[in-house]
Amino acid sequence: MQLVVLGMRSGSSVLTRLVNMSGASVGPREELMKANAQNPKGFWEDERVVALNNALLKAQGCGWNQVGKLTPEAITPEAFPAEAERARGIIRDLDVSRPWVLKDPRMCLLLPFWKPLLAAPVFVIIHRAPLEVAHSLRTHHEMPLACGLALWDYYMRTILRHTSGQRRALVSYGGLMADPVGVMAGLLERLRGWGVQGLGMPETGAITEFVDPALYREKVADPTEMSLVTGDQRDLHQAIEDGGVLGWSDVPPPSFHTLELLRVNDELQFRRWNEKVLRRRVEETKRACEAKIAELEASLARLSGAGQ
Repeated sequence: MQLVVLGMRSGSSVLTRLVNMSGASVGPREELMKANAQNPKGFWEDERVVALNNALLKAQGCGWNQVGKLTPEAITPEAFPAEAERARGIIRDLDVSRPWVLKDPRMCLLLPFWKPLLAAPVFVIIHRAPLEVAHSLRTHHEMPLACGLALWDYYMRTILRHTSGQRRALVSYGGLMADPVGVMAGLLERLRGWGVQGLGMPETGAITEFVDPALYREKVADPTEMSLVTGDQRDLHQAIEDGGVLGWSDVPPPSFHTLELLRVNDELQFRRWNEKVLRRRVEETKRACEAKIAELEASLARLSGAGQ
């Protein structure tokens, strides 16, 4: 089986590692993204997949956090044959060690591209309270809360729409952090029911050692912020929490309000990127000028010394 973990700022890294600890391959270790201060437990993402997904999003003038102009249905293997061949190569590498698990938040946006290339996919959707996701995006990416909520909304609707009719399971991030052993036992039972073989429950000590409750950050304590969550976002979150969303025959598109916020966020992220580029160029120019001044001063000192 080919397991795909879907989620954005929702604990997908933790869940992917736990599935890996249960016996699913994550592919060649040398291809995995390295851990950093933002994610000290590791990302468990294949850098080849990340690079490919970034290229596909860039082709539409988008990014993982800039989706206002994105049309996921336009990004298909037929529309991007060269990229599809690269993806097939990655899948062939992974298929050597089934079951395997793959995770990159960008895949949430690119299921119309990846899904036709997978022979036996099972989708594991990890979800988190929308305000917690928005807080995480503000902390790590300076995104306004309202824009973060809009991005959560877009991601979740896109995931649910493009996994409809597929084998899929919901996992609560809050539940996973509170009871990782119980949640993993339930997930593995569900996967075995779908015929996923080769997985076994990790030792309890290994699970509790890996899942660090201190890393469950961005819990929302200010109830006044709930006013930022729109009614349709609250309804979506509730349907995800109680599992009712799995029975939806159709996933409503994002509201006009959400789409407008996504367009605002696109402009905001673009300006922020331009500012970073300009700051970097200013620093590079400053260092080059300082080096040239030092060189000229050294030359002047040598000339002064020679004239004495």
